Order: sequence, then structure tokens, then C-alpha cells
Amino acid sequence: MLIFNQVSKNGICDLSFYIRSGEFAYIYYQESRDIETLFNLIMGNARPDDGVIRWLNNDSLIKPFPIEKRVVYQENILLPDRTVIENMRYIMQIRGFSSKYINNRARRVLNILELDKLFDKKPGELMKHQLIRANIAQAILDFPTVVIVENPTIMLDDVNAQGIIHLLKGINSLSLTIIFLSSDQRLIPGDGVKVIGPVLTSKQNREKGSYA
Repeated sequence: MLIFNQVSKNGICDLSFYIRSGEFAYIYYQESRDIETLFNLIMGNARPDDGVIRWLNNDSLIKPFPIEKRVVYQENILLPDRTVIENMRYIMQIRGFSSKYINNRARRVLNILELDKLFDKKPGELMKHQLIRANIAQAILDFPTVVIVENPTIMLDDVNAQGIIHLLKGINSLSLTIIFLSSDQRLIPGDGVKVIGPVLTSKQNREKGSYA
């Protein structure tokens, strides 16, 4: 799905990896500015100084960026004057969903993110980890091919940060490709996750051979 071949830009040096469709890829760099650089490279907002970046679909090059992608940004993007369920409905309307599917799909996705008791809360009434879950929910409303997650756990406590990983693993099991960009050294991706980054640490339980 996504190939980096000897890519360099700012603090990213000679990075190579291949993320296949359906994988959960966890890309770790210690500096948040490097994560921002990676995000911009993946999104096509920046060009590498050296190397090549390619998106593939069934081994064919995609130009431009694949349509079926969604992003979980580090900052909240939900409308502050609407409840969680109203935000989901509004986003689905913008994305062209038929009105007869909107309510059931919104509730189903919020249940997946364990937000079933927070439908009527506004973003300002949510705890930080709940707000991140709501932003993940908006990203998967149409079950896209790939979800790109931008460093969401850096301000969370250990338990809730790890909980985000757990929820994303569940979403990945629905055949969604997850690309998780992180500068959070506390996280333990665990089994079934392709870990990519410049430094191997026992604390993060990175699999031998998982680096490209």
C-alpha cells in the first residue's frame, strides 16, 4: 500500500519501509517535529529531499493520494456546539451518506469506540481520551481503506494511551489499514503490529526484524 524508499527530509534520514494493505503500522520517532514531517510526507503536503514515496493499490501506482483515507488529527476537529452524535451525523451528511443509514451507522461506530454513553455530550464535556476516541470515530464512519493517526496519545496518561492502541487494534481487525505516527515512547504496540523507526528499545517491545 505505502512504500518509503530511502526517504530523507529534515530529521528523517534514509527511511525505508513497506506497509501492506490491512496492516497496523506503528511509526515511532522520538521528536514530535519528526512525526510532523512524516505526516506531511505521507499526506503529500511535503516532498522528500531524497528518496521516493509511493502509494500502491494491487501493486499499481496510485496518483494522486488514494481517496479512501481518513485522518485522526492530534487536535480536535469536532464542532464544539454539537453533541458527539450530532457531529457524526453532520460528518456523514458531508460525506454523502444516505439519510436512512446515518443514525444507525453513527451509533454503531460510536459503540465500537466505547462511546455509547456519551452520545449527547459536546466535545468540551469529554475527557481528553474520550475526545480522541470521538475523533477516531469520525475517521472510520465510512470504513476507509486507510486511517492515518497523528500522534494522539502524547497528552494522555499511560492507561488511556495504551487503551487507544487497543481500540485501534480492534478497528484494524475490520480490515482497515492503520498508520499510527507517534513520538510517545511509553506505548507498547504489542503483537500483530509492524513497528517502524530508527531506535529499537526493549520498553516498547519491538519485534526483531520489524524495521525496514
